Amino acid sequence: MVDIKIQLRKLQLLFFHPTAFFKSVEKERGYTRPLLFFALVDIIVQILSIPFILMYYQNQDSFTRIVGIVSVVVGMGFVFAYPFIATGITQLGILLVKGQQGFYNTFKPMTYSMTIGAVYGLFQTITLTLLYATVGVPYFGSTQDIVQLIPFYVIVGVTSIAATAHIL
Repeated sequence: MVDIKIQLRKLQLLFFHPTAFFKSVEKERGYTRPLLFFALVDIIVQILSIPFILMYYQNQDSFTRIVGIVSVVVGMGFVFAYPFIATGITQLGILLVKGQQGFYNTFKPMTYSMTIGAVYGLFQTITLTLLYATVGVPYFGSTQDIVQLIPFYVIVGVTSIAATAHIL
């Protein structure tokens, strides 16, 4: 059984004291703990995103709404594969530059770091949806004037840069 309070403290430590966090997981061995931590956080983030996705798609046709919900379900399905795929791609880059670290030594920090990205993704979803609900301009794929889309691109850019900086 997963103790949610422990996982929340772990997430808080990861976000606000990353050095202490990585020191606390330094002795961890195996793929299970990082993978389950990421999966738990990512699935919770995706579930929390559903009301905002539904809000965004409320004025869209039913096919578009279905695609939005299916994307969340598919995302949940890939939650266990994604860290391995992303680490594999990264590991190929490491090997190309003659890096000596093994797959696990890439997997663990990368999987924990992807957790940070998932939380920023929730913030991005909420912010963009609330902006859409307030301003009424759909983000991305819109035929609206580019000037009307600037706030959406700013939010995406700022949260993406913030997540990347936080992970580094």
